[in-house]
Amino acid sequence: MPELALSFCVGSGISLIVSFIFYYSQTRRYNLADYKYVQENLKLINFRWNDLEGRLEKWDELAEQNEIQKAKNTYLLFGIVAVVLSWLGLFFLILMWVSLKKLVKNRLESYLFSSEISQKSITPEKMRDFGLKLESLGFDSLNFQAQASE
Repeated sequence: MPELALSFCVGSGISLIVSFIFYYSQTRRYNLADYKYVQENLKLINFRWNDLEGRLEKWDELAEQNEIQKAKNTYLLFGIVAVVLSWLGLFFLILMWVSLKKLVKNRLESYLFSSEISQKSITPEKMRDFGLKLESLGFDSLNFQAQASE
């Protein structure tokens, strides 16, 4: 029986370490230069990138702070559950991490973060043109045309 308790403790310890690494790697995204440039440039046309939901949304002053807090709470809660589940939790944590890194990227995110708006600050006119280009490429869930004419 002590072997079972030791195995659980080792699994929980490894899960705790991986949870810390996972939490740090996921939340540091909000401090990266490309993320900040995308947010800064999208703000020029009254939009923002919601990283948790993988979509553009109307700009709101508190939205980014709320998103960061929601992300931290989500990753913290998932880490706690992973530690409690020991080896099974470690498996789920690694599965979630791999899926977030490799499987969950959508076309819009790939396009935004590989475009010039993630590299430098651009002018409002260029940003309106970029928004219209997004719309013409099929990312028309938001009304860029109405925003550009304002």
